Amino acid sequence: MKKVISILKLLGVWTLILLVFGVIFEIYLRNSTYVGKQTLTYTVNDQFGTWRLPNQRAVKVADCYQVDDIRVNSYGMRGAEPDDQKKIKVGFFGDSMLEGIQVNEKDHVVTRLNEANDSVDYLNFATSSTTTVYHLLDLKYHLQFFNLKKAVIFFYMNNDIQENSIPLQVAMNGKRYYYPSYVDDGKGGYKLDYNYRPSDWKNDLRLFLRKSLVFQKLYEIQTAVQMAKLSKAKAVAGQNGEHIEIPIGYQVFAKETTPEWQKAYELTDYSILQLKSFCEEKGIELEFVLVPGVGELLSEQEEKAHYQKLYPLMDQTKPYRYYTAFLTQNNIKYIDLYAAARQRIAEQKLSYPYFSYECDGHFSKAGHDLMFDVLKANGF
Repeated sequence: MKKVISILKLLGVWTLILLVFGVIFEIYLRNSTYVGKQTLTYTVNDQFGTWRLPNQRAVKVADCYQVDDIRVNSYGMRGAEPDDQKKIKVGFFGDSMLEGIQVNEKDHVVTRLNEANDSVDYLNFATSSTTTVYHLLDLKYHLQFFNLKKAVIFFYMNNDIQENSIPLQVAMNGKRYYYPSYVDDGKGGYKLDYNYRPSDWKNDLRLFLRKSLVFQKLYEIQTAVQMAKLSKAKAVAGQNGEHIEIPIGYQVFAKETTPEWQKAYELTDYSILQLKSFCEEKGIELEFVLVPGVGELLSEQEEKAHYQKLYPLMDQTKPYRYYTAFLTQNNIKYIDLYAAARQRIAEQKLSYPYFSYECDGHFSKAGHDLMFDVLKANGF
């Protein structure tokens, strides 16, 4: 018995030491600047998934840039509070390309549009790592607070198709995201498969702990280990008898469409048509913005240098061509940011990475400048 008591005392002492060390380390991380620091805190809404905690001011530090002014309003949206004086409300929905924590508040496209318009209030509902399924549910939820005249979907073709597929989500990221996805219902249709419910105490605990920068660091280590062990989904093509594996991050541009990717396209198509149907039912205008990634803007010479052996197997404009045709066929308006980006690159003789950072493919201020100019030219 004495031995058990002594062991418990020892465990108690070590627990106290670790707790004190953790508190000191947390204070240090909060008050220091280091590469990888990101203080924006997320939670989960049980109706549509990942969301930001309201009323935040956050920072982000990367290898080649630092952002000191990320604001979250009382609704959990990136940006300023809604303007009650502006009666026309337009909702912007998208993923991290529009959430835009890579730029300060004053440089963000939504901030600038609001400053340039006296009658329309632009609301930024965009959230990192989300898709067209999420945007539909996000829109449905927020209609109880805002009478939206228009919903604008920023469609990032690079990964939105992939992330509508649960297997491809996991293959790319080693985990499934905190939002519902469409899956086969076994009757020839689709149903929503939720990855989060309020009663899921394990996820509640994980999200609570991730408010701590110390636990964020531990989570990053855990994710890195997961990814190292991950058996990635493969798209294998043959050329001259040699089999070349296309990394999961490039498969969306593979000339060959595997069954997994065909299903991802079908799920994406379905979710877009659901968005259209819902907006028509509610009398909301719907418009898409086709958002290119930096890889889609490479010249032919740059593509050859970048992809090397993979180059003959790749088709960088494949998703773009598919969805310009799909949206046109289904009478869904869209703004072609892809074509506008290529035009600006040619006119201004821009070099890689064009509208992004050397260390980060998300839009820099130059990317938000492009979005602002194109949207203004299209009546926003």
